[in-house]
Amino acid sequence: MNKVNGFLYGLLSSASFGLIPLFTIPAMQAGMQFESILFYRFLFACMALGGILLINGQSFRISRRDIPSLLLLAILYLMSAVFLFWGYKFMASGVATTIHFMYPVLTTLVMMLFFKEKKSGSYPVEIQRQEVSHFSAFSSFFYQHWDMHCTLSQ
Repeated sequence: MNKVNGFLYGLLSSASFGLIPLFTIPAMQAGMQFESILFYRFLFACMALGGILLINGQSFRISRRDIPSLLLLAILYLMSAVFLFWGYKFMASGVATTIHFMYPVLTTLVMMLFFKEKKSGSYPVEIQRQEVSHFSAFSSFFYQHWDMHCTLSQ
């Protein structure tokens, strides 16, 4: 049952991340700054995660030694989102989103090739699944929006 739940949660997560341009680009075209969009995105994410913690009866407490690593991860995640939204100004949203979300595949390949990380049985399957999804997303936007109608600069 845990594998099924994990698979369903993964699908829900990838679908919700895939919808980022659907809500972000119209807000940016209406004049909203991406800093404000990110503020609301992170605010609602904190409220959702806080609700999940409350429902599961888990503590909000973190140890002092975890604070520096949490701050570093928060800054890196913030910068990742900022650069994604910034990319929407310069290229089609499908292209920017596809490039942005290819990092798990590239990270896996770098770890396997250069750092000799052991390959588990699911690595090749996972890489192929991610590559197929990225190729299909990229190719659909390539054919439909190559003339850059989805950029914010026009």
